[in-house]
Order: sequence, then C-alpha cells, then structure tokens
Amino acid sequence: MSASDSSPGGTSTRLVALEAARGSAALVVLIHHFELAFATTLKIALQSTPVGWLQNGAGAVIFFFVLSGYVLTFRSFVQRNGSRLGMDAAKRWPRLWLAPAVSVIAGALVLITGVNANEAAAALSGSQWLQAFGNAHLPAGFHPDLGDALVQSVTLWVGANAGYNSSLWTMQWELLGSFVVFALAALLIGRPLRWAMPIVLVLAAALSVLVSYVVPFIFGCALAYLHARRTRRPTRAMGVALLLIGLLLLCCEDPDRMYLVLAALPEKDQVLAGIYLQSMGAFALIAALRSDLEPLVDGHVARWLGRLSFPIYLVQVIAICTLGSDVFVWTATMPTVVHYGATAVVTLAMTMLLAIPFAYLDEWWRRLVGRVTRRSAVAAS
Repeated sequence: MSASDSSPGGTSTRLVALEAARGSAALVVLIHHFELAFATTLKIALQSTPVGWLQNGAGAVIFFFVLSGYVLTFRSFVQRNGSRLGMDAAKRWPRLWLAPAVSVIAGALVLITGVNANEAAAALSGSQWLQAFGNAHLPAGFHPDLGDALVQSVTLWVGANAGYNSSLWTMQWELLGSFVVFALAALLIGRPLRWAMPIVLVLAAALSVLVSYVVPFIFGCALAYLHARRTRRPTRAMGVALLLIGLLLLCCEDPDRMYLVLAALPEKDQVLAGIYLQSMGAFALIAALRSDLEPLVDGHVARWLGRLSFPIYLVQVIAICTLGSDVFVWTATMPTVVHYGATAVVTLAMTMLLAIPFAYLDEWWRRLVGRVTRRSAVAAS
C-alpha cells in the first residue's frame, strides 16, 4: 500500500472518500494482525463469513493495490495526456522509499534494544506469527544490526525478506504494479473502449501466471479509464448495491464457508481465484465510493484517516510486538474482557501515536521529491 502522489484530477477537491477507505483498510490490516497475534480463534471463526471483510488483511492489501492503480492513472485519463506518466514513474521509488526505510530501522532498533515482548506474549497466545516477530522469517542465529537494516530498506523493494518489518512484503508489488499501470495507461490514453478493454484483459491474463499480485493494479487502472470517460455518477441506490457486493467479495479469505467452492481448485489456483475475487470486490467498492455516496464521506476525520493510512500500515507490527505484547502479558490474570480489551486499546493507541510522526515525515518527503523532480524536468528541457 501507499499514499498517492497527488489527488487525481477531474474534481475540485481531493478524493476524500477514497482516502478514508484507504485508512479504513489500514485498520482492517491492524485487526488482522491483532487477531493473528492474540486472538487466532476469533480470526478463524470470522474468516470467509459475511463480516469477514472487517478482518481480512489479504483483502485489504488487494484493495490498496487496486486503489493505487486507480489514483496513479486517473488524472492522466481525465486530461487525456500521458506526458506526466514518465515523471510519475521516475519519482515513484524515491517517493515511496523514506517512510518504509525509517520503519525498517525502527524495527531493527526494537530488536537491538530488546524492548519487544512478542515472544513472551506468544507463549500465552500460542501465536506462531507473533513468536516470529510478525512472521518475519528471521534466520536461525539472527542478530539485528542497523547496517543490515539499511541494506534491507533497499533490497526489500526487489523481493528480499522484510525481516525488521514484515508488513513491507507488499512494497515490491507496490513498486512493480505502479510501473505496470504507468505503461498500461500510456497505451490506453486516447484509445476507444473497444480497443482498451481487450488490452486490459490480455495483460491481466498474461501476468496472472507470473506476477499475480500485479493484477489488482490493472483492475484499478481499468476503473480509472472507465471513470474518466463517464458523464454520470451511479445513484446512491446503485452505490449501496456496489458497496455490498464489494464487501462480500472482500470477505473471501480461505476456501471455506461462503467460498467453499474454491476448495475444488488446486492450491495455486485457489490463491489466484482469491486475488481475482478480492480485486473485483475492491473494484466494486471504489466504484461505490465514486457514486452519489461520495459526498457523504467527508470531513476532518475522513481526511486524517487518509493521511494516516500508510503510516498505520508501517508501524502496526512494531506496536503489536512491543507495548501491545507487554499489555497482553501484564493483564493475563485479569478477566477476559479486560485482558483483550486493554490489549486492543493500547495497541490501537500505540499504532496511532507512532503513525502521526510518520505521516508528517511522509508528507514532507513527498513534497521534497516532487520539487526535485520538477526542477530536474525543467533543467532537462
């Protein structure tokens, strides 16, 4: 997941509803990780049920990817001008790098100083995910090191293990997917629908086999293309229908209950089918938020939720493995409601507290990269 470089064009204000949805998706990932750490039984009970979208972290990540495909290309489609795509591609990695890099270093410092309590908490919850510092896949005999963390802040973008902050496994896909949709948008701008959609379908089918996590970005780009061409919004009734369909599709987490039919597929195909279903769910949800429902989602809370979305994603594993785990251990002998309630409240508060400085850092860095890129483009012209 990532914050958009700027708001898409075609409107007089930023797309607050989509920003709020991104923030909500970041909180869904937090719930997902919280359950993996402290409440695995609840996780199993809710997955692939009609309320499963509330804690389906995999679905939330797919939503991030579809949304990135949308916001990165929408303005170019509206303006019917692909000249900005090259500049956007050039600044994409620098734009994304700093905040994740700082979160990697923060994760390393947590392990170096020993302030993490995840192993003690995992002994109580039985969570292998928590035991492994958020499923970090750290090798045997591992010793945290700041130099190693600096190296990892670069290599994670090409698929290296994100051991100091396991949430960052998505960054390689965010970067690759961005480049794919920049190229796709350049192909689609100005093309009629009868040519554009076959290009989208062929590309999605081709990449499904090799890099399936890029497919959601293509869904988002296709929706941006369609929205840039439309003259009327869906009504509120249509928006509600799209919202419900989207949320139900985003409940798909495992081939059971609502999605038991997927169990008949080979395991590899189950994963791909899940990605497609979740991508269609995200497609429908974004379409719902661009309907006449959009003006209903506005205000300071929605804007702040959007600003904090990327930071929430970056810091939540650290919050869970430090103070969240501490509170889980400290309250182990208390009533169940207090035990889990206190852990949840403290984990959320710690996540939000850590996210705020990351939000300011990310905004400052985004502006700086934008200025440098524009000056470089002017100097080269």
